[in-house]
Amino acid sequence: MAMLPFLTFARQPAFVPDSIVSTGGGMACDRFRIRFAEGVALPSACSFSPGAADTGIAELDAALDSVRATAICRVFSDGGRFAARRRRYGLHLWYEVKTDGSVPVEAAVAVFDALAAVAYAGPVYEAVLAE
Repeated sequence: MAMLPFLTFARQPAFVPDSIVSTGGGMACDRFRIRFAEGVALPSACSFSPGAADTGIAELDAALDSVRATAICRVFSDGGRFAARRRRYGLHLWYEVKTDGSVPVEAAVAVFDALAAVAYAGPVYEAVLAE
């Protein structure tokens, strides 16, 4: 009898307002995300002009220059109260690469996907509110 209230709430479908349903937003045209492999030297977050990347990692700098990147920064913060937990789950390995938009995102993702230091490369999808 004590479980009855919990069971009734568990069967109800989640309510999603029509105003927040995505209507096929698509990919961002100037940025994508990468996840570095474990044990790879990680770059510090930095901004630079297109074609002049200087993260201290030669292979990464060449890839950033080839896609005309303007910045690379962490997706999740590095310090703070939950730093150990973020490291345990590998969130410190996620970076966002911003480009000047002259190279298509699919081509930029293919360049980074071919690097041995990168475990995953993929586009950033934008959600569009339904009207």
